[in-house]
Amino acid sequence: MRLGWAVALVAAVACLAVASGAFGAADADAPTRAFIEPVDGESRLWPYTSKRRSTDGKTLAINVLIRGDTSRARQVLTREAAVDWERANGAQPSGDASVPLPGMDDAEVETGPQGDLRVDAPAVHLTWAGSHGAVRYTYVDPARGRARWVAQDFQLHAGTYLGTRQHVRAFGAPSGAWTAIQVHAEWWDWFRLRHTVTSTRGSQELVEDDLADEPGVLVRGRNFSGYGSRGAGGITVVDLLALALPAVALGVGRGTDSISQRARELVRTGDDRFGDELRLAVGVGGLYLGVRLAGMALETVLPWIHPKLFAAVLYPVVALGVPAMAYRQGQAVGPLRAFGVTVAALLVAFAADFAVVGVGLPRPDLVQHRIGVALAAGLLATGASARAAGDPESRRRRIGAALVAVAALAWLVALVVPLFGL
Repeated sequence: MRLGWAVALVAAVACLAVASGAFGAADADAPTRAFIEPVDGESRLWPYTSKRRSTDGKTLAINVLIRGDTSRARQVLTREAAVDWERANGAQPSGDASVPLPGMDDAEVETGPQGDLRVDAPAVHLTWAGSHGAVRYTYVDPARGRARWVAQDFQLHAGTYLGTRQHVRAFGAPSGAWTAIQVHAEWWDWFRLRHTVTSTRGSQELVEDDLADEPGVLVRGRNFSGYGSRGAGGITVVDLLALALPAVALGVGRGTDSISQRARELVRTGDDRFGDELRLAVGVGGLYLGVRLAGMALETVLPWIHPKLFAAVLYPVVALGVPAMAYRQGQAVGPLRAFGVTVAALLVAFAADFAVVGVGLPRPDLVQHRIGVALAAGLLATGASARAAGDPESRRRRIGAALVAVAALAWLVALVVPLFGL
């Protein structure tokens, strides 16, 4: 069982290592540099967003500037006759439209019974709903008036809150001369219980491509070199002409396969010799993936309920259900197999989850955390197996109990650490 103790140490270290940088810094003063002037002689803008009224809370860079007030900017992104992005205030749209999707010709678009826009095309089914998101701030220094931190004027999104989506935050100038946009792609992380941003440059390009051919809208290209999304080469500047018509905003979404159905078929057709291993793998991996798919499905079926209510119900399934499944099913498998199957199943489930929400290649610290989670669950299954196989007073049973205790601690650390800033 020396291997078990080594694995326990690795799991604990991997879980604890992600704790660095978990706590934010204290508030700082207002920005003193890095301002831009979206319109000459007008208000100056700090071209970033912040979690709080402080530069220490800086998050993402402003990447689109629309020269026009917030009302007209919102009309560009939310049509009046038909809706692509839906207003965050819950107003329900009506009407039909055709929406140009990349590589998707002749997509059929209609509004559903709740006013949500539904797009049906080969391998694509999208549902657009109202936006939910945390408050962000930016700093504005008016040409006349007092400089101050301002919150977003409106938010829009395309996609699902508990899956993946494109998210817009818009900040208006006090004079109404311009609207600063921060657009990004993000996905819901069940361990962090909040969204993780995956792209800003790609989202900026989507807005550029979508607005390029719209009547009444002139995309001037990128300005303010050195600002905006990383590697994007500046901030996209959009002019609204005098006779601007409501524009069609581009939405991006991804279809998902029925992973749970494939898992059930695998169990039914699997060799009886490996039935226990299959049940362990499907139990821990399928349960985690099931939470992701269930959250996205509930949000789609019940759009009038805030997605965080679904997250509150489903999170205990991840926090308690996955380790419980590893412990229960691990008892029927040998210790080494229990460890290997559990770790492999969870790593595959995490990779499939990243594919479902479109994360792409995850960050190294995120990979590190998921490996720690898988190791902790594997160690738990190993301890459960050793406890079940040993006599009541045997050394094997005592070692199994110790492994379970260490694994439970490692799992708890793996849950707590990302909640504080992974």
